Amino acid sequence: MAKKSSTVRNAGKGSAGKQKARVETRQVKIQKGTKSGTVRRATQPAATGQIDIKRQLKIQKALYEIADAASAVKDMQSFYKKLHKIVGKLMYAETFFVTLLEPSTQIVTYEFVADATLPDPIHPQKLNEEPGFTEYVLSTGKSLHASREIQKNMVKQGRVKLYGKFSEDWIGVPLKSGTGTFGALVVQSFEKDFRYSDEDVTVLEFVAQHIATALTRARAIEAERQRAAELAIVNSIQQGLAAQLDIQSIYDLVGEKIREMFKEQAQTVFFAFYDPATDLTQFPYNYQNGKVSQIKDWKPDIPIARRQIESRETIFVRTVAEVEQYGMTSAYARSAIFVPFLRGGELHGVLGVLNTEREFAFTESHVRLLETLANSMSVALQNAQSFKAEQERVAELQIINSIQQGLAAELDFQSIVDLVGDKLREIIAADNFGILLYDPKSTLANYPYAVFQGKRITLPADSPGGISGHVLKTGQTLVFNRDFAEQSKQYNSTLMVGQEFPKSGFYIPIKAGNNVIG
Repeated sequence: MAKKSSTVRNAGKGSAGKQKARVETRQVKIQKGTKSGTVRRATQPAATGQIDIKRQLKIQKALYEIADAASAVKDMQSFYKKLHKIVGKLMYAETFFVTLLEPSTQIVTYEFVADATLPDPIHPQKLNEEPGFTEYVLSTGKSLHASREIQKNMVKQGRVKLYGKFSEDWIGVPLKSGTGTFGALVVQSFEKDFRYSDEDVTVLEFVAQHIATALTRARAIEAERQRAAELAIVNSIQQGLAAQLDIQSIYDLVGEKIREMFKEQAQTVFFAFYDPATDLTQFPYNYQNGKVSQIKDWKPDIPIARRQIESRETIFVRTVAEVEQYGMTSAYARSAIFVPFLRGGELHGVLGVLNTEREFAFTESHVRLLETLANSMSVALQNAQSFKAEQERVAELQIINSIQQGLAAELDFQSIVDLVGDKLREIIAADNFGILLYDPKSTLANYPYAVFQGKRITLPADSPGGISGHVLKTGQTLVFNRDFAEQSKQYNSTLMVGQEFPKSGFYIPIKAGNNVIG
């Protein structure tokens, strides 16, 4: 019997690049009759064992490469790409999957997919919710070698659902640890007439044992790296405190670090702090649309906000349908994680990361990371806020002491006003500042202290109106952190000096007993 060897280049488009599948073309003499036929099949081990030895050497080398990849892991996607390349040296692996199963939630995630035939990404799903061939391997904990015919029969029988299209041949093997199956490896071929051998299944099963060990180690390294990132953020807060940074600078610093951690998953990152006394939510840090922007204080009256205030639990939304259930729109987010900051068991604030481009952008590991981070940050931010409050208290005492010193030195009234005004400007760092005193007899407002763009100016007495008139009438403090010009319209306020409204400002009543005097 004559034998002829040839090599076929498989034209898949997976990330491992073009690979060669060795086939044998054998002239086989048919015993019954005189005709001969050609049988094309994947290479089987030669009887001499020579190919076995060569493949064993390749396997041994692959095991070393797998261990090295786990030790040198920088990020999980790079690790999966290396696994793809290593398996591709042992068998045809143009199409290659790595899937993981989260035991607590039974969620299956496709961590790495090299398959040009799939029209869309494979989203995470419940293990027994419309399972495909991979989910079948995860459920049974057993390997599956399915030809096109077997695949069609399994789909027809309703045992699995087809995602994408039928392949010529398919192998899936479980990844196992001491606690059971936690993932699967899949290779498949769309090359016409190509078939995997039983030996390929055995090789992939053997390699999968080592990949499972390496994967566990790589994930542990990744978890340690995440923990280091968490500590870096907490340390940043502590360093900010040590450097006596203002609280907003600390928010900005922490926000940027979280944004860097989630740069691949999130287009929006924010902190929100809830004040139950006013039922208002403030956003000291909000990054979206490629920049840090401000959001007005608002009442948390949408379902997701009320739900989190009541439950004090993390809210994890994976799809647009879930987003809409919480009263949001797909323009706001397509997937998101909202983790609470708790203080004394009550909701103090929320850390949110949102993806506006795709569903299933986050995983359970992202949730755990943010929850751990929020727990650490909650204490550190509380310390920072306490430090800020202490600074403010010290500043208040300094002003009171200044007034008392002025009285003790028998300073005149204007000198005391100047002393207080200068001290307040020093603490607040405001370019524009004024002290208004109301005279009920003349019904005029006097301005004993006024500063515009850093310089003292003199303003004539006038009838109080606009924002100042509102504060005098109601005794209400008004704060404008954004849209000053627009918000001033509701008070019919006009400029006393200058051409433009400030970017932000506040008005505080001066009281004597129950009377507002300025």
